[in-house]
Amino acid sequence: MLTRTDAGQRIVAVDYDIYAHGEAVLGWLNGTVLLKGDSAADWDAFLHTFLARLAQRFDRAGYGVGHVKAILENDSRYIIGNLTGKAHTLSLRNSAGTGDTARLTVNARVETSPEKLDALVREVLSETARDRYQYTVLAWRCLQPGRPNPTYRFAQVVNI
Repeated sequence: MLTRTDAGQRIVAVDYDIYAHGEAVLGWLNGTVLLKGDSAADWDAFLHTFLARLAQRFDRAGYGVGHVKAILENDSRYIIGNLTGKAHTLSLRNSAGTGDTARLTVNARVETSPEKLDALVREVLSETARDRYQYTVLAWRCLQPGRPNPTYRFAQVVNI
């Protein structure tokens, strides 16, 4: 990045009809949840279980996954999870450790309706929390995006 000089030398043509169709088949979910457990709550295990269950449910339902991104924060510690396809694509990095409270943020783009995505994610969250954790939804939005309408379109490369 520091040495390449070919970046910004061409404008990519974007077919917004194809782009809009690609987005229209995806349900979008953005949610934030406050989690409470006992002082020994293992937040890494919680996130792994939550995402693994989501992946299994998506696979069983035949839903294509654009991405599911999650971050679980426990004070200054955090774990990040990514799912970019079938269940085997699940990856986790870092560690949130243990503690009594954590904040979970989920960003999902999945090939289903927003209503079905909403219901499935809420159900899996409830199953994962079951008897050991309490949770409070702080923010939650499911939608299907509208057609993109870019504000600016460049007709030629701008030299700086």
